[in-house]
Amino acid sequence: MSSLAPVPQLPMYYRKAQAAVLVYDVTDPSTMEKLPEWVAELNNKAPQDIILTIAANKCDMVSDGSNTVSFDEAQKYAKSINASIYETSAKTGKGIDALFANLVQQLFDNYLASEKSDEGIVDSVDLNKREGKGGCC
Repeated sequence: MSSLAPVPQLPMYYRKAQAAVLVYDVTDPSTMEKLPEWVAELNNKAPQDIILTIAANKCDMVSDGSNTVSFDEAQKYAKSINASIYETSAKTGKGIDALFANLVQQLFDNYLASEKSDEGIVDSVDLNKREGKGGCC
């Protein structure tokens, strides 16, 4: 019998989710084994077009490769569920910027695709530009 906790039922969090980041610990294979359960939960509760990204976390902890999840194995799994995957380290910050930059780009691309059916097609957004009055009022 598995000692892993069951996947919590959180449908209200999934209802209008546009993206999900699934994180596993590269030093603990049992966390990778849990990903299919999370993906099944998302497939059952989240919108069909949800963007999936996998964070292979604690990549800074891998030294000799023992008791670790192979990144090649994880990449194959990511490809099978149409997800992006990044080696990350919460401790050093490795891969975090790339993961979220890619995720934001995918979200924006989806937004553009949905806007093409409208008359006013948006082809870029300047996140640094501020419109309106300065200050609070």
